[in-house]
Amino acid sequence: MFKNLTWSAKRRILYIGGIVLFLIVFSVYSLRDTIWSAPTCFDGKHNGVELGIDCGGGCLLKCTIEYLPLTVSSASAFKRAEGQYSILVMIANPNTNSSPRSLSLSLDIYDDAGILVTSINDVYGVSTGPVIPVYIKEYSAESISRVVARINPYEMYSSRGGYLLRLRDFQFTNASSPNDISRLSVHYQSPYSYRVNTSIPVLVGLLNSLGNIVDVEYTTIPGLVPEAIETITLSWPYQIDQPITSVSLIPIANLYDR
Repeated sequence: MFKNLTWSAKRRILYIGGIVLFLIVFSVYSLRDTIWSAPTCFDGKHNGVELGIDCGGGCLLKCTIEYLPLTVSSASAFKRAEGQYSILVMIANPNTNSSPRSLSLSLDIYDDAGILVTSINDVYGVSTGPVIPVYIKEYSAESISRVVARINPYEMYSSRGGYLLRLRDFQFTNASSPNDISRLSVHYQSPYSYRVNTSIPVLVGLLNSLGNIVDVEYTTIPGLVPEAIETITLSWPYQIDQPITSVSLIPIANLYDR
């Protein structure tokens, strides 16, 4: 076919072929991200280094095979005033590098006669760390004797755990009468060698000899200073009805990977 062509004709064909090949290569290179899109954590496919569909590997969302389940450690109601309670649900998170960003909980509320009076289904923002508290500061009810909490289906995300506080000692003075003030001073220390400059919300729990939380209060500390011994001071405008033998400090922080 090409034997009868002159050298100039062959050269024109080579030039044209080279230009066409260049245009094809250039077009494919320019459209490479469209033709062969890179795997993402949001494309609804199991691709790349993912362990499942849009989870695991480099994704913030964890696959179910990567974490242990959350469990409810306790659920309690604390009477604040007549017809006024606060509710605390403590959730154990055995995972050091993953936490939910929110939790849907079902709460069954029982009165003093043991009768189920209401059920709550709501979504709560939660913190990272080995203990996840869900704290409802104000809840109106004639009486509450028991709270049963269930965790609804949830998703876990990559996190960096949570802050810790090292309890040094505490002094608790219970009110001498129902109209008196109960006072608590807690001395704590940072377990870190670096300064934490952000304010940290903290739940302070009062525990009886069985290790059960009998009352709780919410406060905020301004940060953490290495080696420094700091103090939390709280008061309750009523008597605590059980002897207090220990104190629990539960920092509430959100240390999620981005």
